[in-house]
Amino acid sequence: MKTIFFLIFLIVLPCYAKAETTPSVIVQLKYAPWGLIDADEEDFNYFSAADDGNYDKYEMSFDRSLGARLIATPFYLAINRSTTDINKDTPDAVVETFSAGFAGTVLDINDYNTYLIGAIGIGKGRFTFKDPNMNDWEMLLDGNAEIGFHLEEHLLIGLGVDWQLFGEPGETKANYWNLYLSTGFSF
Repeated sequence: MKTIFFLIFLIVLPCYAKAETTPSVIVQLKYAPWGLIDADEEDFNYFSAADDGNYDKYEMSFDRSLGARLIATPFYLAINRSTTDINKDTPDAVVETFSAGFAGTVLDINDYNTYLIGAIGIGKGRFTFKDPNMNDWEMLLDGNAEIGFHLEEHLLIGLGVDWQLFGEPGETKANYWNLYLSTGFSF
């Protein structure tokens, strides 16, 4: 247990050493007007599940995705909700994800008030369909890259891409992609 605390201390210590140039906490809101999930094909699933690798239910595109992320360098927590058919009373599918992992930020690149954020983590996703028999939970691997402008002292405005890989080790079921706009505040 002492070793674990020592490793955590070694990871967190450099973050406080760079406190003048890198914020220790960033809170972001994300909006994506476009997103999709590309289901894996049966031919590529070597370790098929009880449904014999039929992942057609995961093939979908989204009309809107809303998300939030808290970065406390070097860690992050993120939630996301993606909805198909936002003009219908009951959409065909809603995907809600929660992920946590490691994130890094670099502010004021070359004194041009630009910033970069990168993140990688793991999480869980809940698929809610119009047909409740299709509802499912999936593990996910989460990746993110964002670039934007550091306006004023604490305001961040950016453009980024989220990628999530749904499935289990040895068996991927679907890939999620979205392009989003973000607003954030650094502390």
